[in-house]
Amino acid sequence: PHPIWIASNPTGLTWKGGASAEDAVVERSFRRVARYADGWMTNKVNPAQFREQWGRITAMARAEGRDPARLDSARYHNININEDRQAALEESKTFLDAYYTSKFTPAFVEGWTVAGSPAQCVAELRAYAEAGLGHIALRLTSWDQRGQLKRRNRIAAAQFTTAPQRPGRVDIEIGQPLRQGVIERLRPEHAAAAVEHPDLTVEPAPVLQTGPVAGAHARGEH
Repeated sequence: PHPIWIASNPTGLTWKGGASAEDAVVERSFRRVARYADGWMTNKVNPAQFREQWGRITAMARAEGRDPARLDSARYHNININEDRQAALEESKTFLDAYYTSKFTPAFVEGWTVAGSPAQCVAELRAYAEAGLGHIALRLTSWDQRGQLKRRNRIAAAQFTTAPQRPGRVDIEIGQPLRQGVIERLRPEHAAAAVEHPDLTVEPAPVLQTGPVAGAHARGEH
C-alpha cells in the first residue's frame, strides 16, 4: 500500500500573531498522525518547536502500540543563500509577497526562511536535523534562481549532523524555480531579469538529495 502522510500546522507562524490552535485541536491533529500516518509534514516551526511536537507525536504513536521508529517527518521551508543575510531576507520577502500576492511581515518571512551565507544556512539546517527532522524541501526565494542553484552545491558539500532516527543521512530537496505565472506578477525590473532565463520556468524543478554526511548527489526527479 502507498504510505499515508498527514500535513498539519496547528501551531507557530501559520496562526495569526504566532498563536496556536486550541489545545484540544492540537491534540487531535497530533493523535491523528500518531494513529494513522506513516509520516508527518509541517512548516513554519523552529527547531525547538519541531522537536517538542515530534516528541509528542512519537510518544502518542508508542501509546497506540505503534513503533515510533517507523514514522517519518518532513518540513517545507524557504532558502536564500547570500553572504548578506538581511539582503537575503528582504529579497525573500519580495519574492514571497509576489508569489502569494500577499504582504508578509519581515518576522514571518524570517521564521519561514533559511537565509545567509552557506555557513549560516548549514547551521540552520543542521539544527532541524538535530531536532529529529527526516526530510526538508526548500524553495529558492530569489530572483537569481540560477545563482542559487550553484550556491546550493556549497550547502550539499557541507557535513550535516543527522537526525537520530535516520543515522548517517538527512534528505534535502531544493527546487521550484520561478513559474511563468509568478514572473507575470513580478515588478517590471524583476520580470525582465527572469524572462532572460526562460529555462528557469520549466518544471519539475531540479532536486538535490544529500547522501551520507560526507557528501551528496544530485537527482533530477522528485
